[in-house]
Amino acid sequence: MFKTFLSIHASSWAVLVVLLIVTAILYSNNKIKVGTITHMILRLMYIIMLVTGIGMLSLAIQNSGMTSFTWTFLGKAVLAILMIGVTEMLLVRIKKQKTSMKM
Repeated sequence: MFKTFLSIHASSWAVLVVLLIVTAILYSNNKIKVGTITHMILRLMYIIMLVTGIGMLSLAIQNSGMTSFTWTFLGKAVLAILMIGVTEMLLVRIKKQKTSMKM
């Protein structure tokens, strides 16, 4: 079961990176409607990534308790959630065509 979660989780990360790049390019080129569709697919992939990550974390806790390996999983989970937040902020900024510097 762990290997299944791991393969789905790793695949979802790969798809997330590709969808992030595609969505940013679409928003940059003012293709808002298609960009919004890919953005929604990206959000679906966030959910898949989070569910498989939580599944792996619960299996790790059941099998070995709270070892250093499990604490590494928890640290990675926090970083993943932060990355999702930063990614969403980035895409919304690109969509609204706001720059980070004010002159």
